[in-house]
Amino acid sequence: MEEFLKCNYHTHTPRCNHAWGTEREYIETAIGAGIKRLGFSDHAPYPQEPGFQSTIRMPMDMIADYRDGCP
Repeated sequence: MEEFLKCNYHTHTPRCNHAWGTEREYIETAIGAGIKRLGFSDHAPYPQEPGFQSTIRMPMDMIADYRDGCP
């Protein structure tokens, strides 16, 4: 079987409000697909207008979890 993708550095998690699953599920799927390197690249928190909830990035109150690597 020909390998097409050995690295994926653009993987989103539920933190950015438009992905599903756990980091472990992503890692296990990548291993099963033969991907050798996997990078997580969520859309980092960004200050928004009061009351606005972005559907494409994590809220500011998740910045500590993002920084520390804990969901």
